[in-house]
Amino acid sequence: MASQPVLTVGEFAALRGMSPQYIRRMAAQGNLPVRRVRNAQGGAGGERYLIPLSALTEEEQARYWEQHGGRPATDTRPAPTSVRLSRPEQARIVRRYLDGNRSRTEAEALAAEAKVNLSTIYRWIAEARNQGKDCTRIAEIDALVRFPRSSVPATDLAAAVGWLLSDPRRTIQDAHARLLETGAQISYVQFTRLLKGMTPPFDLLRRYRDSGSVPLRLTQTPKILRKWSALPAGHTYIGDQHLLDYQCVLPETGEIINLQLYLWMDASTTYWTGLAASYGPYTQYTVGLSLLDGCRLHVPTALLNDNGKQERSAYIDRMWGRLSGIVDLSGSSDTEGDDNRHYTTPHLPPVKPIEAQMAVLTRYLNQEELNGYRKRDPDPFRNQQRQAALEKAKKSGTLPTVDELLAALVRVMERHNTTSARSEVDGTTYIPAERFWKELGDRRIVLPDADLKALFYPRFERKVRNACVRVRIGNQVHEFTHPDLSQIGSQESVQVLLNPLPPHEGGLALRQDERGIWQPFCPLDPWAGRGIAPYAEREELESLMRQKQGALNRFRDAIKSLHDAARTRFAPEPEKPVAQILRLTDAARLRDDLSPPSPEEPERKSAQILDHQGALRALLQSRRNAAS
Repeated sequence: MASQPVLTVGEFAALRGMSPQYIRRMAAQGNLPVRRVRNAQGGAGGERYLIPLSALTEEEQARYWEQHGGRPATDTRPAPTSVRLSRPEQARIVRRYLDGNRSRTEAEALAAEAKVNLSTIYRWIAEARNQGKDCTRIAEIDALVRFPRSSVPATDLAAAVGWLLSDPRRTIQDAHARLLETGAQISYVQFTRLLKGMTPPFDLLRRYRDSGSVPLRLTQTPKILRKWSALPAGHTYIGDQHLLDYQCVLPETGEIINLQLYLWMDASTTYWTGLAASYGPYTQYTVGLSLLDGCRLHVPTALLNDNGKQERSAYIDRMWGRLSGIVDLSGSSDTEGDDNRHYTTPHLPPVKPIEAQMAVLTRYLNQEELNGYRKRDPDPFRNQQRQAALEKAKKSGTLPTVDELLAALVRVMERHNTTSARSEVDGTTYIPAERFWKELGDRRIVLPDADLKALFYPRFERKVRNACVRVRIGNQVHEFTHPDLSQIGSQESVQVLLNPLPPHEGGLALRQDERGIWQPFCPLDPWAGRGIAPYAEREELESLMRQKQGALNRFRDAIKSLHDAARTRFAPEPEKPVAQILRLTDAARLRDDLSPPSPEEPERKSAQILDHQGALRALLQSRRNAAS
């Protein structure tokens, strides 16, 4: 028997009606039975693909023989090494391949398991596709697909549906015509009725074929319920970002602003612990600032958030490393060494309970009846009315100010924390603030605000050029200077501690001493000599930045007062002495390259302890004294 012809990627693409790039990508992913040969004429990777004619459908093979002629006579005898598709062993192997990722690696593993050649596996797969077995059951179709009662066997209907779903270009008319070729006596109208009444619905199978498994899981799988209340209060903080559906205005400049939030919630009690806002897209500093506001109440053992760029930034990793290093929980029996960060799995339905809390935030904020609602409505008529009302509010100046919108968020946070909620797992009702503060009790681990601010400052290592260091914060490069930086050589580096929020005040430069320990060297001032557009005056620029940041600072102060009021209401007893209040200088991991002294070593002098805030205040005070 003559060997079957092989096609190049271009010839195969022309017969299938697809682009060569798409065919080449399918071949590289292992979705086509191909053979790689050395390309003597060069090309990508020095290789090219040859595809057997059997990889085409019967119609496509017929077009090939019409163009080239010489079609061999049909041999009805089975090949000596072939196994008929009806055999259960062959059907299970093909089904496993079709249900998997359909890669060459998987095909090779199946060939080794069945003790056959790899080409035999691909021939079985091609025969399954030619017979309409792809995307349907081979051996267990009756358990997965059911049809209403009709004169056509269910296996023939399943084969027609599988043939239809295996190629997006095929239509229901094509499947009906193929079904008639088998001798079935069924009209087109009756066939469509069977498709509408089949289980699972045909439209659902087509959606699965077109959009993949994730949308199907989101709509068809049951809701995932986890009993987070089994954790102790304050054990795990869960974070997520939220884009507000309202526009607001900054009165000082008239700028229209879109706010984004980052919210941290206690997993056990659903108590909102930290909330930070940012102008425009949220950044890693928005995540860090909201986390530190939550750590004002208690330093958690573990974090859970999305696997996003901002959440997995090196800055957040370093800050959490310092926070989690305050107390070593790895040996605690009740936490089982769970001093880790956790991330939700990509491409899967959301499993964080904070997803439901975002719906609560949206509902409560809508009940504040603010102007400036901007979310688009699916209905074109309602959306036109909504956008017209938004434009009218912009022109008439009735948009809420930044302070008004942030004040509404404070009321929403207070309402959620103090309103009775119901658990979907066990049906119990509780007040989040009451449960959080009472269950937390004496297990609180807190830090003073000054030390939290020092943790929030990101650290950069930079070279000094012309008594100036350059640091990228967000999408802009900022320059900081001080006369003492002229003492630093061109080959020496300094570490820069900066407040990442505008106007970027409170910078501090650290320099290594002869022992290799980073010590405070000099304060840093932002240099406005370049890049201050659109404002020409430095004083005007700093004034506007303070005005813009002042609203967010007032927002954080209001949230702090909200937490204090909730704790006074639901945990009125004074804080007991056993509650741990730690200083920044007490934690070894909060200092770079410093290990705790052993009992044999003498105690370090206070000058060797790296207290960022204290050193910064002392240096700034010395500058003021020198200036006066």
